[in-house]
Amino acid sequence: EWDVCVTSYEMVIKEKSVFKKFNWRYLVIDEAHRIKNEKSKVSLKLFDFKTTNRLLLTGTPLQNNLHELWALLNFLLPDV
Repeated sequence: EWDVCVTSYEMVIKEKSVFKKFNWRYLVIDEAHRIKNEKSKVSLKLFDFKTTNRLLLTGTPLQNNLHELWALLNFLLPDV
């Protein structure tokens, strides 16, 4: 049992079945610009996680176009 799990995007992709077993209270994603494409492998895997709260950390929320920003906001609030 643990209070915090720190991992990489690569481990999330590789071990999704392990991580999905838990109902996470918080999902904090650093370098969130890596999920700016909502159809990418890592975005799809992270989107399936059961979480109460999500927090995205990035210094570059908007790199190329508004759709990338929408993808990040949609990850935070998919029902809006």
